[in-house]
Amino acid sequence: MLTVDAHHHLWENPPACAWLDDDRMRSVRRPFTVAQWQAQLRSAQVDYSPTCDRSSAKRSSDSDRSA
Repeated sequence: MLTVDAHHHLWENPPACAWLDDDRMRSVRRPFTVAQWQAQLRSAQVDYSPTCDRSSAKRSSDSDRSA
């Protein structure tokens, strides 16, 4: 059976987001690097995890607004 991790966040400095300010999110309000993510994928035996670069998505949507 194929195991997919469908949702993850990678960052060196967590962004300023209202949902991260909630005390229940304390465990994700910390740096989480690609190396840490890959180690967790291996230990959880995850086969696949798609990625999306937030910074490129933001640039794309910013350019759409200025058109």
